[in-house]
Amino acid sequence: MTLLLNKLLISTREASALSGYSADYLSRLCRDEKIIGMRVGRSWLLDKESLVAFIEEQAEKKKKTAEELSRSRELEYKD
Repeated sequence: MTLLLNKLLISTREASALSGYSADYLSRLCRDEKIIGMRVGRSWLLDKESLVAFIEEQAEKKKKTAEELSRSRELEYKD
């Protein structure tokens, strides 16, 4: 069972080191169901795959927003 937990679930401390997000923000993401996690006592355990998917999704959104901003600024300067 412990091996299964080690592969699928990580602590907020490990998740924080992996993502760069604070442990408080990660627990909020779990409560808001943006990433999969479970509360054990006072601590949160997060699904690593869910966290990685969230990080990738955020990076894609950031890239898309930057591209849209670049296009809109380009149009502004042409006028």
